[in-house]
Amino acid sequence: MDPVFCNQVRHLYEVERLSIRQIAKKLRASTKRISRVIRNEKITKAVVESILKPYERLIDQWYQEFPFLKASQVYERLKAYEYKGGYTMVVLYTRSTAEAQAGLS
Repeated sequence: MDPVFCNQVRHLYEVERLSIRQIAKKLRASTKRISRVIRNEKITKAVVESILKPYERLIDQWYQEFPFLKASQVYERLKAYEYKGGYTMVVLYTRSTAEAQAGLS
């Protein structure tokens, strides 16, 4: 978390004696975030591994062999490999892959 923000919160809480709600309103932050700063908790988000992670190399190989594959075609191929994820994940991944390959050309 930003040390400047933490220092502002602590100053407003300890020196100015503002409430958590008042600090949140002044700094335009959530009361939950302010209370975590006051209690010295670090806010961290859990890193969630993509369901596509095991298939990324396979998809990349397909794109090297067939650079104009559509996301729907990749999705159909993945289902043959027992892919349990959704089509949207495939679209997002293939879009980034296609953009990266277009940048290399």
